[in-house]
Amino acid sequence: MKHLVLDCREPLERLHTRLAAALSFPDWYGRNLDALYDCLTDLREPVCLWLRHPEAAPGLGRVLTDCARENPAVELRTAPRFMMNITTCDEDLLRYSDSTDLKGFFGGFGLDGLEVLEAGTDTRRLIDPADVEGVHLRYFSAWMDLWQGDEERLLAEFSSRENWERTFGGPDRTALIEAYRANLRFANTLDPDYLVFHVSDCSMEESMLRRYHYAPAQVCDAAAQLLNAVTGEIGGQPWLLLENLWYPGLTMEDPEVTRRLLDSVDYPKTGVMLDLGHLVHTNMELETVDQAVDHLHRILDRYEDLSFVKGVHLHLSLSGAYARNLARTWQPQGGTYSEQLWAVMTHIFRIDTHRPFLSHRVWELLRRLPALEFLCLEQISADREEHAGNLKAQMTALMD
Repeated sequence: MKHLVLDCREPLERLHTRLAAALSFPDWYGRNLDALYDCLTDLREPVCLWLRHPEAAPGLGRVLTDCARENPAVELRTAPRFMMNITTCDEDLLRYSDSTDLKGFFGGFGLDGLEVLEAGTDTRRLIDPADVEGVHLRYFSAWMDLWQGDEERLLAEFSSRENWERTFGGPDRTALIEAYRANLRFANTLDPDYLVFHVSDCSMEESMLRRYHYAPAQVCDAAAQLLNAVTGEIGGQPWLLLENLWYPGLTMEDPEVTRRLLDSVDYPKTGVMLDLGHLVHTNMELETVDQAVDHLHRILDRYEDLSFVKGVHLHLSLSGAYARNLARTWQPQGGTYSEQLWAVMTHIFRIDTHRPFLSHRVWELLRRLPALEFLCLEQISADREEHAGNLKAQMTALMD
């Protein structure tokens, strides 16, 4: 099936041109709505038309709705909202001179808003709450031992009580609960439509060797307990979207674990933020983009109903060879806890590079998600220029 994305904010003449070229309309096509109806109702090659901002062109939307009703070869979908990720750390915010500059940056790529992660203080008020679609909550890599009160394992990971208290803000699970309550209070100031929470746990050694202490279900059960302790702090009714990783927790590989997690969280609007790049990491043998897409399809095939997926983090890293070699050869580094952590994180950033997912086949995957509302182009970049290049490449792959 062919996929064509139409941004209804564009001039109608330009949309007619895109439709005619993409769907090989005949030379007599008159670039008006009547001619569009005639050509689409005669179309034989299956096509899925994704409309961005259909409210901007209601007449076009009505004609396309009629065509989809008349011709089974035409499928009509409302595209999700597009956004980019940003943190409140200085490294991200200093890329922009002011709020107008930031708005112009993401708006220049046709994006609808921002997904924000708190990592410092936005002292210049660059981030306008009106532009915020989502807030990515904080994440701790190795938190299960704190939750379980396992001081022996905490000492093995953090080297000292002082280090884990500095990381979590205190000595036990109450510190973790307060950290997320404070994070949610920050989120409330931005009035987001969704929140994102990582459901995952691994130690530094586990992240390198991929041999784990906790099972996915154990992490999911603990994550539900943690969330149930803090969701009362959520203001309004944003979606609470649980994000998959490739470490123990929500990996999306087992539908029973996924459903158990969703059923265990006592919050009325709970769903999944499906991270496609993280899902690719569950298979270290993948070498090409097409292999990655096929693998993602196989995972999604395990689910009868994917309506719980409300958002997608879009990025890709084909780093399986690096991860396989790391699992065979990695040795722990000496030094302070901070030095050990930085050495491990250097490898993690080489595995999970968050590069553009340069395949139009992404739409095959998105089409399988009937309740998709949010699409975050989640990139990691060294500077504004690199971020701009990544966003341009990703949008070109999506829209062409």
